[in-house]
Amino acid sequence: MRVERIVRYGGIALFLLFPLISVFQLRDGSASWREAALRARPAILGLYRLGADEKPRFVACGVVIQQVPRRLVVPGRVESGPFATRHAQAWLGWRALHTDVHGEFTILGPDPASTTPEARLAAAQLLLDPEGDVQPDVAVALVPPQELEEEPLWVGVLTAAATTDGRPGYFSSFLEPLSASYALPTAEAFAAEPREIDPALRGAPFVDADGSVVAIYLGRTLNGTRALPVEVVAQTLLMLQLQATK
Repeated sequence: MRVERIVRYGGIALFLLFPLISVFQLRDGSASWREAALRARPAILGLYRLGADEKPRFVACGVVIQQVPRRLVVPGRVESGPFATRHAQAWLGWRALHTDVHGEFTILGPDPASTTPEARLAAAQLLLDPEGDVQPDVAVALVPPQELEEEPLWVGVLTAAATTDGRPGYFSSFLEPLSASYALPTAEAFAAEPREIDPALRGAPFVDADGSVVAIYLGRTLNGTRALPVEVVAQTLLMLQLQATK
C-alpha cells in the first residue's frame, strides 16, 4: 500500500511539473526564438488611430495575413477610424472590412480615402492544418512589432481548449519573458521583469520556431493567456473571398 501511495504521489508531481519542464526546455533555444521573431516581424504592424488635431495614437498590434489584396487582422472591434500603419516615411490607411461575430478580431483592408501610396507588405506565414484542426499543444513565442521591439518575447506552450461558445481557442498559464533585442547566456536569458504581458501587445502573433503564425494574442483571462488560432481567422478570410467573387 505504501509503495502504491508513493507511485501515485510521484505521478501527480510529474504531471504538475510537466509545464515547467517544457518552459525550461524552451529556454535553451533562446537564440532560435530570436531568429524566428526576426523572420516573423516584417508582417507585424502597429495600428494607429489618426486624429485631425492630435498625434497618431497606438491602438493595437496587427498581422498582415494576405498580401494581395492587403488584409490585416487586429484584435477586438475597431470599427471607428481612420486607422493607419507606418510604412517607411508614410502612413498606410486602413478600414474595417469584417468584424468577427464574437467580437474577437477585425479584418482590415486598404482605405480608399487614404492618400498614402500603395505598398507591397510582407504577409505572415501561417501555420495551418489542411483539415482545419488545431494542434493540441504547440511551443510558441509572442512577437511584438517593430515599434515595440524592446518588449520581451514571451515564450511557452499554448494548449488548445474550446471556448464557452464552442470555438477553438488557445490558452496558456506558462509564458516566460525572453529578452528580445540582445543575446544573453542561457542562465540569464529570461528576465525577472516584467512579469505581465504589456496590454499593447494585443493582436501580436504567437509564432512557432520557424516564424510561422500559430495564433493571435487576445489578452489575459481568468484562465490565463488567451489566443485565437489562426485557423479561425483563415476561415473568415476565405469566406470574405468567396463573398467577393459572387
